Amino acid sequence: MTAVSIETIQPDPAVIFDDATAALDEDFDDDTDFTGDDDDIDDVPAQRGRSREPSYIDLRDAAVLRMAPDLPADQAGLDTVAREAFEAFHAAVVIGDEAAMMAASIRYDAVVWKLNGGAFFACEAGNEAVSPRLRARLAAAPGAVPLWGQSGEFLVDHAGIRAIVIARGGPSSLQVEFRAVSATGPFISNTGYRSLCGCRPIYETTMDEAAKIWISQILTEKKGREFIGPQYRDRDFLAAFPWAEAGEAASPAQYQEPTGQFAFSF
Repeated sequence: MTAVSIETIQPDPAVIFDDATAALDEDFDDDTDFTGDDDDIDDVPAQRGRSREPSYIDLRDAAVLRMAPDLPADQAGLDTVAREAFEAFHAAVVIGDEAAMMAASIRYDAVVWKLNGGAFFACEAGNEAVSPRLRARLAAAPGAVPLWGQSGEFLVDHAGIRAIVIARGGPSSLQVEFRAVSATGPFISNTGYRSLCGCRPIYETTMDEAAKIWISQILTEKKGREFIGPQYRDRDFLAAFPWAEAGEAASPAQYQEPTGQFAFSF
């Protein structure tokens, strides 16, 4: 399995953009050319008053503009394209195809651009902005493991840690939160909360498998589990997650290490 990497997705445009746009050519109608010619790409930074090699964002924007005429005009149709995009993104992560991941990410971003009136500006400006509303419409059912690129929340039990995992963001921007399910039992922080921003998907895994890998990595970095501090215990840990069964989610008041040593919550 691929080594863990908690990093922002920043693919090298020079390496995979051509493959990604070629994949977009295959996915959309035969009359649309997403690869364009070299002049189209070379002109992007100059149009913004910059003199440098085009970045991934520049290349994405150029591809989105070429894709826009073929996108549906209605919300339902755009939602379908977005769903297909993160399904393709998930499939690409599972097989470790970075070019296909980028192609799917660009398709998803194109939907955001279209829903936001032909711009990315302010598409994340609050819960009522275009991107959060799109993610909410397409989120996995509460308690179900989401696809890569899909928002959702689910329970994970790994290495003595029970946590609610919350995935937010789209294919190109993943944020993951871990929340303790009760005041007792070991956790990966003494506050009962840990977040990972800008996570890079782990190739050849599903989201729940990746969550377990992240927990293992955090435990390694922290050199062990922690119990939630007394000042953080007086609250209903499952109040925001009515789908979680209290009995199933409850953490034990003690944890036995593989060596046989016990840890206790006080």
